Amino acid sequence: MFPIARITIIVLLWGTFDLAGLSFLIKRLRRFLRWHRETLTPTYKQMLLLLPALALSILILGQALVRTAGEVPAEWADLKTITAPVESVREYESHQVSGRSIQIVKRYYIYLEGYSGSLHVPNNFRFDQDAFLAWAGPEEITFHYARTGGRLVAYQIQRGDDEVFLDFQWANEQLTVTFLSHLLTMLAVLLFALGGSFTLPEFLHTKDRAVRHERRAALAFITLLIVLLIGTRIVSKPTVTDTPADTAPQLKEIVSYNLSVTLPRGWQKYSVDGETQWYKAQKGVSTCFRLAEYIGGSAGEDWYDDFLSDYRDCLLEDFVEKPRTTIGPFLEEYVSSAGRVPGTDYLVAEGWGTSVNDYKNHFLLVLLPERDCAVVIQSSSGSLSWKNLEEYTDKWVWPLLGGFTVGEGTLP
Repeated sequence: MFPIARITIIVLLWGTFDLAGLSFLIKRLRRFLRWHRETLTPTYKQMLLLLPALALSILILGQALVRTAGEVPAEWADLKTITAPVESVREYESHQVSGRSIQIVKRYYIYLEGYSGSLHVPNNFRFDQDAFLAWAGPEEITFHYARTGGRLVAYQIQRGDDEVFLDFQWANEQLTVTFLSHLLTMLAVLLFALGGSFTLPEFLHTKDRAVRHERRAALAFITLLIVLLIGTRIVSKPTVTDTPADTAPQLKEIVSYNLSVTLPRGWQKYSVDGETQWYKAQKGVSTCFRLAEYIGGSAGEDWYDDFLSDYRDCLLEDFVEKPRTTIGPFLEEYVSSAGRVPGTDYLVAEGWGTSVNDYKNHFLLVLLPERDCAVVIQSSSGSLSWKNLEEYTDKWVWPLLGGFTVGEGTLP
């Protein structure tokens, strides 16, 4: 859902609760004033019940409302900047009651080399610490941050000038949603609490003694529950996990001849099958690089389609038992890689299929016209679903094109 739509829904929904709370407060205040004039209960007894309830409501909820006002998101011009390698990420995992279920809430703090303190990443940023640490590695990372809600919050995380992990605009929108939600929620709770405080003297001073005792017992029970909930929140300790930065070197592998590929952090060598080296970046799936040479007689660009057709037929005859055409065509045509991997301009063809050994496979054929050949990036899995294999190729395989290096020289 677009942030502006979420903001509109939040304002309309909680704005309605705020109006209801204001109406509740006004009605209860009027009823209290009327009861105050008509009752025989001494004023000091009324105040003994009213003033503590009002004071607690203002002290606890009023202060919370004031603190919430400090969560206003910062503007870009107000951000500070720091550049340093990442040392570690600390995760706080706690459990909170949400409706009828228990919700797991995770908070993250980024620690930098050479600096004390940390930068906070709010829990609605959908922060993936493993992906972040693999992306950051040992290099210097630039953080744009500001103090928001009592914490130093990271608004934008980037490497260099154009490689952004966390975007300011998106972060600012998420913080705006959180701020409005908290502000309008706390305002509604405060209004209802104040209205309830004005109801308390009349509620407890009924003429029926039995009813009065029942109401006081019910109030004591509710108070006890609130104290227990607050105490549980204070006493319960979150699970704290420190994960150091990924400083493993990038892999640079020779595919063949003058062609090499640099694998980002997160990849590691896995197993060797004959002359084929397999790599792994995720459990349950392996990837390898194969060289496919064109041995036909067409010249110029005429050989592109012939080569693709020959390679497709070869796979269907010897290896692929069932193409998965519901995901996409099986090596039917070339497209430019620029749409999927900015900064690259290769002709690529993609295909999916189940092999004769019942493994799910993804093929990405990268054409190299200057070499009369293509590199085939093959990923194979016996346990992932097709959907998870698609997600794997988007996250790990396609970005490999950015690490291709084609050197000078001719093939032997």
